[in-house]
Amino acid sequence: MYCFDSWKIQPFYFPKGARIGQRVSTGCTTSGGKRLNFQWLKDGKSLTENQSVKMITVADVSTIIIEPVSEADSGNYTCVANSEGMTDSYTAILNVNVPPVWINGPTDKDIMSGDTVIFSCSVAGKPKPIITWSIFNEMDGKFHLLVSETTSANRERIFLSKNGSLSISEVRKEDEGIYQCSVSNEIGGVLTKSASLRVIELYKMIFLRSASSSFFINLILVLFGVIAVLSEYENWKIQPFNFPPSLTVGTRASTLCSTSAGRGLNFQWLKNGQKIEKSTNIQIRLFTDSSMIVIEPLTEEDSGNYTCVVKSDILSDSFTTPLIVLIPPSWIKRPMDTEVLAGDPISLPCLASGKPEPTVQWQHSRIEDSAFSPIIPGDTFKILPNGSLALSSAQKVHEGLYKCNVTNGVGVSLESIMSLNVIGNI
Repeated sequence: MYCFDSWKIQPFYFPKGARIGQRVSTGCTTSGGKRLNFQWLKDGKSLTENQSVKMITVADVSTIIIEPVSEADSGNYTCVANSEGMTDSYTAILNVNVPPVWINGPTDKDIMSGDTVIFSCSVAGKPKPIITWSIFNEMDGKFHLLVSETTSANRERIFLSKNGSLSISEVRKEDEGIYQCSVSNEIGGVLTKSASLRVIELYKMIFLRSASSSFFINLILVLFGVIAVLSEYENWKIQPFNFPPSLTVGTRASTLCSTSAGRGLNFQWLKNGQKIEKSTNIQIRLFTDSSMIVIEPLTEEDSGNYTCVVKSDILSDSFTTPLIVLIPPSWIKRPMDTEVLAGDPISLPCLASGKPEPTVQWQHSRIEDSAFSPIIPGDTFKILPNGSLALSSAQKVHEGLYKCNVTNGVGVSLESIMSLNVIGNI
């Protein structure tokens, strides 16, 4: 009589957070048994090898490898093991995460004042992506949060639908601008799409009906209303704009050029009066009735006067704003350890560049005293316009350490310490 020890399949798992396009694998083995046979099932049906699914069985281990894994590979995977009359099975779940993909993004809208506008923002992904809506602020050149699925409530007149669409009821002129839908599920990058809203303010049409007849008299537009509308679209101006203040090298700058009205507009950007050509760090984005310039990363050469030129069939206008790129201080010539004969004049260099122009401060410490004291310009010491420290007649009392500090309020200040040795004595 033979006795077979009982055995079980050891629990196995697929890696959590598996992403589409990656490789996933898991192994099925048992706590015992001999001459094992393995079979794999997916969602209860026998699984066969294909271009992306491989099953490798060696002795008492069966491994399943899926590469590249796709969303369709998500499901319940069951390993069935047989050995000399005994059978066991174990099931593990494979969840394949998928980065967001667009189904239907927002598009530019022209809406009558008082109507309702709906911007689409439909996406797919796993886990379910979170949708956030923002609006562009011309003052600082950034998008600011408007409403999100994670916020507790919608704003007045502004609603976020379950499908991600943004709805604005009773549209007003101040609702005009650029709206951005951002989508993320922490898998891959963040998807963003922007669309502009233009609000058209037309005077209401008046219907006149004869009291003695059963038909409507002709539909009439109020004369002054027509004149006002035509005036609005024929006498438009570029809305003043500016770049954000305190921009530094390496950061991002953007601003939006839009008009008070007008149709069929053409936009062009100039820098210092010259048309902006294609550049690795400059993007020009065109919308229905606005244009945005984005510069990233900023360099010193990007400073200048930027002009937006807008033309329609009958009008043209332009507006210019300066871009000042601030630059932290950097060394041109720092002070070095120096020897000087007693009684001779000497100049200790401390030259740096930056925007705005850096200011220089000097301090002195005697060799035996570790404390530094500020140097006050006078008969003995003079601080030259370039930041150098001038000493008219070096004496033994002037020996010691000299610290030069350079700052312009941008980035990190510079500091350099040198020693001065006075030879001889007078």
